[in-house]
Amino acid sequence: MPPNATLTEAETAALFAGSLAPPRAPERPATPPRDYVARYDRCSACRDLTPALFTFSGDTDWSPTIALDDPLRDAVRSLRRSSGRRTILLCSPCVDDLRRGPAPAPVSSDTARLFEL
Repeated sequence: MPPNATLTEAETAALFAGSLAPPRAPERPATPPRDYVARYDRCSACRDLTPALFTFSGDTDWSPTIALDDPLRDAVRSLRRSSGRRTILLCSPCVDDLRRGPAPAPVSSDTARLFEL
């Protein structure tokens, strides 16, 4: 039966009665699954070309889920501001480094202190 063909009254009644099967669309041939190909892109922090990057694209729904007090949230926000892009891609070593937070500032003897020891 052509795809745009109309049914007669008898065929319509048979469909509602359940004695006639509805016309089916032709089935497409099954395609074999394609091999996995790693997609490479640049990390937004270290600019290395690597596969399997974490993608941070949401502001309210963080995917992957990140705790509210995690320093990685601030790092992703600052990368968004500096790059001008909403979607931030990070490799796993950079995620680990940014999750530790910023490096502590070195303390020199010239720095004024609130309390002297």
